[in-house]
Amino acid sequence: MGRIWTPALAIGVDLVDEQHKELFSRAEKLIDAMSAGKGNAEVGKLLDYLDSYVHEHFLGEERMMQHQHYPGLLRHKRQHEDFKKAFESIKSDFAKAGAASPGAAMVLRLNKLITGWLVEHISNIDMQMGRYLAERNPGLIKA
Repeated sequence: MGRIWTPALAIGVDLVDEQHKELFSRAEKLIDAMSAGKGNAEVGKLLDYLDSYVHEHFLGEERMMQHQHYPGLLRHKRQHEDFKKAFESIKSDFAKAGAASPGAAMVLRLNKLITGWLVEHISNIDMQMGRYLAERNPGLIKA
């Protein structure tokens, strides 16, 4: 897949870190399935998971930031919206393809979205949020 979850991506908020790990795990399964020629079914599963993920995970982060009066909330929400738009485009293209194989281009788009955009987002935007939360509420952050 290129990039997988590493401890360097941990922001220190257990719930958020566990959700990020799960996303990377699902992406690895997608790439494995594509290599084995089982991509269409696995792409559908990943898209279903991401549909739930983008709504629940991002909403949870945004509520946590709002509750903690995080000054970067609006910027962070804009980043989430960017991910959602990219995801919706892939999801729409997959639906249009129907039973046809999703093809390498779609897998590359998913891989780029997950391992490119998400790694960048976690490494920068989420890390900033984690540092802020650690200062405001040390009990929320693991040691």
